[in-house]
Amino acid sequence: DLSDPTNPRIVGELHIPGFSSYLHPVGDDHLLAVGMDADEEGRIRGVQIQVFDVSDFTAPRLAHKHVITTGDWSSWSEALWDHHAFTFHNGRLSIPIYKYERDGDDWRYFSGLGVFDIDVEEGIKEVGFIDHSDLAARQRCPYADDEYEGDYNYCDDYYAYNWYASMRRSLYIEDNLFSLSHVGLKVSSLDDPGAEIASILLVPER
Repeated sequence: DLSDPTNPRIVGELHIPGFSSYLHPVGDDHLLAVGMDADEEGRIRGVQIQVFDVSDFTAPRLAHKHVITTGDWSSWSEALWDHHAFTFHNGRLSIPIYKYERDGDDWRYFSGLGVFDIDVEEGIKEVGFIDHSDLAARQRCPYADDEYEGDYNYCDDYYAYNWYASMRRSLYIEDNLFSLSHVGLKVSSLDDPGAEIASILLVPER
């Protein structure tokens, strides 16, 4: 309770596994949170999105929770430490998502934008993901002119530079979703993020 700035008081608390690093008000009675999920021993398991009901300050409660599935490995998001990477409007949330997943000896990587519907009554629903790896595959390797590149093969597929787009920001304009990464810009349908409308590469092409 911060109503008296000379006497801030704790009036309620809620224990959750993991932590929330960014809180965003949704109406008067709810908070939308982005953070990391964890088990009871504190081992981090991936990005989680939560909705908290704070209509009663003395008894806040977790209303909804969604964890970005990663299998045995982890996911993270720039929205965990930079609120500029957090875009929320009219119940639609988009944040950068980076994921590592392992299937036997094979690794799967994802660096893109995750889009979610947020409803304080119905919960959290994945709408879709926007992948910029196709743009990253077209970029000229940034280490191609490095004098050590020949020794360490930084530009070959082993180092997987051709998948890492590094998603940064998103923007909604009417029914369009703009996603900006280090390598390019894509325009997608806000209701169907997988439906690409246009794209442009913003780095030198190979």
